[in-house]
Amino acid sequence: MTIMTILSTMIVMVWISLQGSYAYSVKSADARGTARDTMARMRREIRDAMTQPSTGLGPIVSAENNHVQLMSAFNDAGGNVQSVDYWYRATSGTTGDITRKRGSGAEQVVAKNIVNVSEDTPLFKYSYVDAAGNVVVATWVNPADVPRILTVEIHILADVNPGHSPTYMDLISTAQPRNQRQF
Repeated sequence: MTIMTILSTMIVMVWISLQGSYAYSVKSADARGTARDTMARMRREIRDAMTQPSTGLGPIVSAENNHVQLMSAFNDAGGNVQSVDYWYRATSGTTGDITRKRGSGAEQVVAKNIVNVSEDTPLFKYSYVDAAGNVVVATWVNPADVPRILTVEIHILADVNPGHSPTYMDLISTAQPRNQRQF
């Protein structure tokens, strides 16, 4: 009877360990997939950003370290160009969400457990040509220089093990808005 109890306990402990490992793998894969999908979507929308003829606004309207506003017709069947905002919003002391809003529509959380909380890891960096003709890389662009943005670097630092010891996934990509090569 004692031997059966010991064997049963060992089997249960192995089963619990395997369940925990499987749960971690699923959560980690979901977090990685969401971060990659968010990166791909932001990269494509920035690349496809366009000038709106009626307002004369350029492809990028405002450019800050954790917020970008651009003009896009991405995923609009009618091809209507509207403003699209992406920003990082802290939800706790160490993590936050990347949120998207199109026009006057509702805000949509596109990625959770993002840890871009310090100035060392801004969500966006920009390269632009200043008034003197110099290429500048910065995390904030003066409104007068926004129309001369050449590229947008996107940096997503995601926690793929939320609620436990942090395990980070670091994604960095650069997108160039269409027709911005003339500077």
